[in-house]
Amino acid sequence: MSRSPTSPFRNLPSEQPDGRGRNPFHNGSDRLPDWAAGAAACWDALVEDARALVAVIDEAGRYHFINAPLAGLLGLAEPQAALGRTMHEFLPKAFADERLAHIRRVTDSNVPVTIEGVWAGRWVRSTIRPITPGDDGLRRVLLVTVPVAGDEITADRSPAIRAKVDDLGPLSALTRRELDVLRLIGQGLSTAAIAARLFRSVKTIEGHRVSLGNKLKASNRVELARIAIRAGLVTLDDAPEDDGAGDDGAK
Repeated sequence: MSRSPTSPFRNLPSEQPDGRGRNPFHNGSDRLPDWAAGAAACWDALVEDARALVAVIDEAGRYHFINAPLAGLLGLAEPQAALGRTMHEFLPKAFADERLAHIRRVTDSNVPVTIEGVWAGRWVRSTIRPITPGDDGLRRVLLVTVPVAGDEITADRSPAIRAKVDDLGPLSALTRRELDVLRLIGQGLSTAAIAARLFRSVKTIEGHRVSLGNKLKASNRVELARIAIRAGLVTLDDAPEDDGAGDDGAK
């Protein structure tokens, strides 16, 4: 990905737009000071090297910057295609409404907020931080989202708000029973153990497993288990209780 001209460490005016004095990333010349060049490298690392989805969004929900991984998630060929467009054009309405409410809370309070929940079928952690308004006076935030692995969901971390609205992505096509079966597959339970846990026949559970594979384009139990873990359906606290847990030969 080429360096974006919207990086906060490039092409900034020498004065703060809110009149608070000289921009700390400039020294009055046309060249960034050496330490600010290092900060620009940190921006590039966040946007290009880390496994993070990065966006700059204003209080109306319009994108002013997104990185390539986020563009891919939104179904765009290139990040520039999102600029000036709103979150509601790409995300489910209820999901976008909640995110926008948090963005406005951050711009009003100037206090960062961290949210955890499911986005596009994967458990993620999103931190919203206020940033200095641009020349247009719009209040903006930096939104950084990272996937959370199953073994991190129950780990001790800084406090986060549990999102009220999840975007299940491909999992939204599943029935409640299929989600139950997927979660138990993620725990490593065999078909027989799942049948016993849910008081259903082995044949019924196998039918659910086949349906899960078709809907989620997963060819075996291992892939289904990975999907369950990525979506936060399984954590380290969900150790199998059944002696029959494990691979029973079904694919």
